[in-house]
Amino acid sequence: MTSDPFSRSRVRKVLIAVILASVPCYCAGLVASLLAPGSGHGSATPTLTASLTAVVFATRTPTTTFTSLPVTVTAPPSLAPTNTSTGTITSTPTITHTPTISATPTPTNTPFLPPPTHTKTVPPTPTFTSRPTFTYTPTFPIITIVPVPNR
Repeated sequence: MTSDPFSRSRVRKVLIAVILASVPCYCAGLVASLLAPGSGHGSATPTLTASLTAVVFATRTPTTTFTSLPVTVTAPPSLAPTNTSTGTITSTPTITHTPTISATPTPTNTPFLPPPTHTKTVPPTPTFTSRPTFTYTPTFPIITIVPVPNR
């Protein structure tokens, strides 16, 4: 470090400014962490969702049909008879749609609270007991005199 007092004063002022500028950031972080929701306190409600998926399979089956026409023998006057064969190729495409519907349930963890059960309680019946009675029985003290032998 330098021994120049002005340089030391400048470094000290810069460090104090950095510290004072970071204090609001620390305070904002503390407030944000105190106001943040706790972990595990989600507000999502699990639901059971059923989905239908339609699957269409298209199959093309080409069918070739060969139709032969009757053989026609024609005898022109100047030529010898010739055999003429005429064929026709017919292609008949067949498209088959096979729809498939499948339901895939999605299991969810839905908490279930059973309905409250009500039990009818009968109030206790009052029982009457008589009050105790006081009876005075006089007792007399019994005094026994025992002679003491002389010595």
